[in-house]
Amino acid sequence: MLVDIPEKPEIAEMKAQVIVNGKMIPIDKASNIVASLEKAQLDNWRLGVFTPPEFKEKVGTIAREFFGVKKDLKQFKLTDI
Repeated sequence: MLVDIPEKPEIAEMKAQVIVNGKMIPIDKASNIVASLEKAQLDNWRLGVFTPPEFKEKVGTIAREFFGVKKDLKQFKLTDI
């Protein structure tokens, strides 16, 4: 079994501070659009669990429980689309 856990995405601009009504606040607190972009970036972050076909069901069940996956996800090959 192979587990690929990439680093969570980080958008450097999200650390920016802006002045609103004379106060410095994080940019994602000042803008719903910026906060939505940050959430979309995190929503697209994925990890992968890979195993030989004969262990797919067992490893899938254990991995979903271990990582707390709430829904079944299926990855498609580009040729399937």
